Amino acid sequence: ERALVFCKDYFHYTSSGYNNTDSNLKKVLSYMIENSAIYNRILKSKIGIDYVTPVTSHEYHALAVEKVIRVDDDTAICSVYYDIEQWTYQVKRTYSGKLQLAFENMDQRWVLSHMLTDTK
Repeated sequence: ERALVFCKDYFHYTSSGYNNTDSNLKKVLSYMIENSAIYNRILKSKIGIDYVTPVTSHEYHALAVEKVIRVDDDTAICSVYYDIEQWTYQVKRTYSGKLQLAFENMDQRWVLSHMLTDTK
């Protein structure tokens, strides 16, 4: 469930352009281990996000957890499949792929430590 909520926030952030960029970025970073490689990569992405044309709507044709691999008590890898249609004013764009997310259990909370693949 946490992986799917993260994906929705992540896709919203990467496509929302200059609308509420800072608050969307904070929301995405809240899932991550602070100062991890993925945290810093997402943080740096704000420079490019400021110039993205805002998406007017998302439609998820598919957004589902494909599998979860429990590495040990404190580490899990979650594979999420997505197929999304976006409208940007009059332009329709569809994309699909998989995100492989690594979660670490820190302080009784599962936090994202790596985004292993991003085929968007």
